[in-house]
Amino acid sequence: MHSFSTITLPQHSDPRRRSLVKPKGETLLKICQPRLTGKEELLIRQLETHNEKKRIPLERDEEKSLFPIYRRFFEAGERLKGMLAEGKSNGDTEKIKAMLNDVEKTTYRIANLVVMANYGLIYHIAMSVMTRFKVKHMKTEDLINEGVIGSRRAVEKFDCERGFEFGNYASWWIFQSITQAVYKKERTVRYSTEVQNAFIRTHAFIQEHLKKHNIIPSIREISRYTKYSENKVKRLLELRPNELVLELGEKPDPNSYDQFEAFESKQMRDILNSFVAELNPRERKVIEQRFGLNGMDGRTASLKQVGRSFNLSHERIRIIEKNALMKLKKRMSSQGFDNEF
Repeated sequence: MHSFSTITLPQHSDPRRRSLVKPKGETLLKICQPRLTGKEELLIRQLETHNEKKRIPLERDEEKSLFPIYRRFFEAGERLKGMLAEGKSNGDTEKIKAMLNDVEKTTYRIANLVVMANYGLIYHIAMSVMTRFKVKHMKTEDLINEGVIGSRRAVEKFDCERGFEFGNYASWWIFQSITQAVYKKERTVRYSTEVQNAFIRTHAFIQEHLKKHNIIPSIREISRYTKYSENKVKRLLELRPNELVLELGEKPDPNSYDQFEAFESKQMRDILNSFVAELNPRERKVIEQRFGLNGMDGRTASLKQVGRSFNLSHERIRIIEKNALMKLKKRMSSQGFDNEF
């Protein structure tokens, strides 16, 4: 049901010009200020009362009734913000701000209702992420708060006319919001500039050694080149590039995390390929096809697919893969990289 205030437009004798008349002044403000009908207000109050007693997801028909109301108020708020930003208030700045405040209150009210109805989903995803990523330094409440932020974002983006349930749609936004917070906060450890320089120097030597000799240097070789003790080298190799941030007071490069991620990814591929190259030809080809290494561009293959290329059963391929992985683990462990991979 359309709930805009009644608008009286100027009348013209020519009916063709009536559709071309653009509302101005008070008429424009009325268009930008939607109002709740009695039926809509009753629906929201009923859901709020029900939600206070028991937080359960909304029914499909409740979503279909509630989200069009939210969308109408959200778009009205965007129009009012645009009027203020573009200076089209025509002297009614205070009135527009008051209208925007009322619209945002209703928008927040509906969004909060939807989020609280899906609180169980947020809690479930937060606990799943905590278990899956072994989160130790962030509290459960912090993860839930991040999930609430993701859920509010999902409310803004959700379109009920496409036939999806909000819970299924919001799951992705909630998961992304929580995992991004874990990535940024959980694994952030502040190291001194000295540690960062030692890290970069160590891994630069590994890269150079790989290019020249096509093999990973041992801990002793790295220690001899960098003049660091073997224990310090091992500790440096246990670090991750995304854990390194500058000390307080220094200005970090905004692209440093992306550069470190690219560096780590390339380095890991080179290391893995060098170890895989030491396997016998059949084991090497099985591992490359199964894990998308060395020219496979990340395209992995199933046991049956690899078996067809070798004219072997998938069980035989599984045994070859298992033996090859055991050799890789033993070789990498002897080089001091068992904790790195």
